Amino acid sequence: MTGKDIAMRPAKIHFITGLRPDFGGMPFNIVHMLAILSARITYPDHEIFVYYEHEPSGIWWDYARRFVTEVPTVAPTAVFGCPVRHFAHAADVLRLQLLIEHGGIYFDTDTMVCRPIADLPTDVVVMGLDAGSEHSAVGLSNAFIAAPPGAPFLRRWFDGYRDFDARDYVGHSVKLPHALAMAGEPGVRIMSRLAFCYPHNDARSLHNLFARSVDVRSSYSIHLWESVSWHYIAAITPEAIARADTTYNLLARAVLTHFPDSPASPKLWPVRIALDRASLPHAAIDRPAFWYVAFHDNDGAEVARLDADAGELARLAAMPGGELVIERAVPALQPPRSWTVWPTDRARRWLDPLRGQFAR
Repeated sequence: MTGKDIAMRPAKIHFITGLRPDFGGMPFNIVHMLAILSARITYPDHEIFVYYEHEPSGIWWDYARRFVTEVPTVAPTAVFGCPVRHFAHAADVLRLQLLIEHGGIYFDTDTMVCRPIADLPTDVVVMGLDAGSEHSAVGLSNAFIAAPPGAPFLRRWFDGYRDFDARDYVGHSVKLPHALAMAGEPGVRIMSRLAFCYPHNDARSLHNLFARSVDVRSSYSIHLWESVSWHYIAAITPEAIARADTTYNLLARAVLTHFPDSPASPKLWPVRIALDRASLPHAAIDRPAFWYVAFHDNDGAEVARLDADAGELARLAAMPGGELVIERAVPALQPPRSWTVWPTDRARRWLDPLRGQFAR
């Protein structure tokens, strides 16, 4: 196409899952739901399509499906007469077929969408460098592809599958598009590794993604690399997201604020702690700096900390009666089971803590 005949990328988003009955050993879970939800809030005007041969199940899919158009499909078993046996290779072929036919944006389900690509061109294919480590690029990542329908670059790439060889695991999905681009094939915009593939998939980078917090504000989306990070992903729960300030968890929390009714979103539980004024040391109510007020789950883990500041404590101390009552709305997935109140004095020195249980 040339001139006014050039197609533009449509407002469509594509996800693929369930091309094998066992989902490749990585069943639809909370991170896959969050991939869809993050796409929903980042691209509110786009229709989201989810393609599967074997439908996912469970609470995460039950919630995610509210926001998508489901498209039952048949996984490719061959391409140009070459057998396609691995589920990942079937997904590689299917995403190209979908984008050539429909155009739009393709995301892997182990993705977190961070910000829209509104500043990138809509009349060419957009991809990012695939980083095998922090310092080496092995090709172009197909975890994210944006393209207009019928994109010549995608057609040329797909044509390269005529000599598909499954023994080179990423030969056609990652290396081939990179080779085409480096050879001067037109119609593709290549973004840096920071755009769609940061943090990377080496051990240190995965630790930064799932166990530390690093700056990903330069990224349009991040890839979770589930084929090598499943030990991290399988351990992600709503409780873990709420407790640990990791790169992924901070992004997940921001998404969940838009979906307060999701099964991963905390609820607000009204609670009341009544303390016997006579049991408190005088220093605890004589113009204290603050009181530590925390709430715990069945295992004793802290689920929320909602301290009492000097102003609230002054109001409590001025109230008549023998009780000091602290009321809170505790954000947690389940009602808190116990509490800790740890007073300080006016010099911010810790006094003896008080602990108690909530009635079940």
